[in-house]
Amino acid sequence: IPALTLASQRFEKHTVVMMGLGWMGLCLALSYLWGSGDTTAFVATVVALGIGLGALVALVPAMIADVTDLDLLQTGQTRTALFFSMLGLGQKSAVAVGVLVGPALPAWVGFEPSDSAHTVQSLESLKKIYAFSGLPFLAVSMLALAGYTLTRRRVRELRRDIIAAAHAGEDKLAAQGHERVD
Repeated sequence: IPALTLASQRFEKHTVVMMGLGWMGLCLALSYLWGSGDTTAFVATVVALGIGLGALVALVPAMIADVTDLDLLQTGQTRTALFFSMLGLGQKSAVAVGVLVGPALPAWVGFEPSDSAHTVQSLESLKKIYAFSGLPFLAVSMLALAGYTLTRRRVRELRRDIIAAAHAGEDKLAAQGHERVD
């Protein structure tokens, strides 16, 4: 996380998340190179995957918070809980799809973990699934993030506008003879 914090101070949040997704894709693709007995290399790859995943875990909620600021200005409604519940629903849905598809894909190509011996073809198919099946999802995510417009500067402007709108609302209430209640 400290490396991600440093990266997010130098680059925009969405750029760091895109870098994390790209890193995850690279790690997954490189895992195809490991063969039987390459335990250390495989463990190192899984640990490296965690760095990319850390970008998602740490920065996506911060990006959602920025989106809620924009939504507040556009709609006048505070819907922060809605946005974060949708994030949670998306995460849970992704896990559910993974649990459904994760065992089904290897079985579809002939890999059965309970078999006492595995063919070279079934092991090769399993490696391909592990290394490459997630890449399209990572690529689509990166493309979606390419259109993210809430830069550091834009977020500062949003927050300034929110504060100004809040003060204008207080002034309007005061003009009507109402007091602010915290």
